[in-house]
Amino acid sequence: MLLEEARKLGRKRKLVSRVRACAALERVADAEEPPPPAVRLTTEAEDQAELSAFLAQRAAALAVGLVCVAPGERWAENDEETPEAKLSREELRRDVRSAIEELPERQRALVRRHYFGGESFEAIAGDLGVSKSWASRLHAQAMAQLAEALRRDP
Repeated sequence: MLLEEARKLGRKRKLVSRVRACAALERVADAEEPPPPAVRLTTEAEDQAELSAFLAQRAAALAVGLVCVAPGERWAENDEETPEAKLSREELRRDVRSAIEELPERQRALVRRHYFGGESFEAIAGDLGVSKSWASRLHAQAMAQLAEALRRDP
């Protein structure tokens, strides 16, 4: 008899929990859908400015990559390169190195070690005491500052 009463009580509890779950589902189903998140529309000028900044950062990274020479390497001499092209390359190299020197210390160290030393962001981040993610942010900031410095330089 005691066992039978325990079973009945167990069934009642299960039934109550099922009823509560169904009621909760009905409330959720009946609730109004939340409004979609507000989408901020941008103007064409804002889009162009954002694209310009993005491309400038990529151009700065490309310029750094083009002018850096890893330790022990030399510039490849191209006999077909005109004197004007050589001069232009050397000016770009000077301008990029000068712009790198203007960077804050951590950004400068990151750029030098990554581009000139060939080290990974993970290794540099460990030495700087920051995460790889933060090193990536420092790199993005450095590229933005380099892009701005190279734009200013005639």
